[in-house]
Amino acid sequence: MSINVLLVEDDRSLREALGETLELAGYGYQAVGSAEEALVAAEAQP
Repeated sequence: MSINVLLVEDDRSLREALGETLELAGYGYQAVGSAEEALVAAEAQP
C-alpha cells in the first residue's frame, strides 16, 4: 500500500520542489494551490 499526500501550497515553485521531494521519497501526491482546491481534491478521493 502506497502513501498518498495532498500537498497544499500557494507558492508554485515551492509546491513543485516539495512535490519532487515527495516523489524521490516514494510517496504519491496531488498538489493544489489553495484551500478551496484542497477541499475539492479531498472530497473526490474514496
